[in-house]
Amino acid sequence: MRASRLLFKGLALANLGAVQKLEADVYAVEGKHARYIVKKNGLGVLECECPGFKRSQLCSHVIAVMIFEARQNAKGTPPQ
Repeated sequence: MRASRLLFKGLALANLGAVQKLEADVYAVEGKHARYIVKKNGLGVLECECPGFKRSQLCSHVIAVMIFEARQNAKGTPPQ
């Protein structure tokens, strides 16, 4: 998938409120086809369980979490 399409889809998910923080460094993202878990690995890198991430190491769910975290940090509050 093209990077611009991934960014668009990730932004749409974040704007729709599809990201939910489950616990420290673990998020659920309600995608179009399923609910996916995104979490930080031991190096602090976000990883997703969706098929797209397994193919290319990047997906709209990870981008949505990145946007969610950035917005929370901009507000001065930790991601909830």
